[in-house]
Formats: sequence, C-alpha cells, structure tokens
Amino acid sequence: MGEELARCHVGAMLRARPGRYYCAGCLARGLDTAPWTRFEARRAIAALFRRPIGLRTTLRLRHNPCGDCGQLIGARLGAA
Repeated sequence: MGEELARCHVGAMLRARPGRYYCAGCLARGLDTAPWTRFEARRAIAALFRRPIGLRTTLRLRHNPCGDCGQLIGARLGAA
C-alpha cells in the first residue's frame, strides 16, 4: 500500500514540473520526507523507471540534467 502511494506521489510531483528531469537518488530524497519507508520509496521509483505511465525516461548526456543535483550521466525521469 505504501509503495503504491509513494509511486502516485512521485508521479504527481513530476507532472507538476513538466520539462524537468530527476535522477533516482533525488527522487528518493524527495520521498524520504514523506511518511513512507525508504524500502517502499525505492521500490516505487524503480517501478516508475521500469514502466513510466505518462512520464519519460531519458539517458541523454548534457540535454536533461537532474533538476536537483545537476547530474548529467545515468537515467532520469520526468514529465514531457
């Protein structure tokens, strides 16, 4: 139950900021302030990266840096 709520929370957060992309680490830090366990937050983010519904995953270098840490390598998730 907590994992599903965490997934909905992250999806809503990303859709509220279209055009900004975030790495998994920053998404997890954002969920740490919510009332879910760290395990539920990590599983929810992993599920979003596996099959993002209405979200977009990017692996491009330099085009879509993480909105929080500015990381340029690795996968990032965001709303188109």
